[in-house]
Amino acid sequence: MDYLSNMFSLKGNVALVTGGSYGIGFAIAKALARAGAVIAFNCRSQEHLDQAVNYSRLKSGACKSELHRY
Repeated sequence: MDYLSNMFSLKGNVALVTGGSYGIGFAIAKALARAGAVIAFNCRSQEHLDQAVNYSRLKSGACKSELHRY
């Protein structure tokens, strides 16, 4: 890692991005993941959750998803 990557690393942190499964929220979630954060997706649609999780699996190789309806 270079100096700035170390300085702004999110490794070991969890980021909850509401609306993070699509659109602007998904772009933010990807940026946080690139900085080392583990992303917790919060969404209302199984379809959007599946898309976000599949993308995350392709990039990181590991991802877990759960859908809770309240």
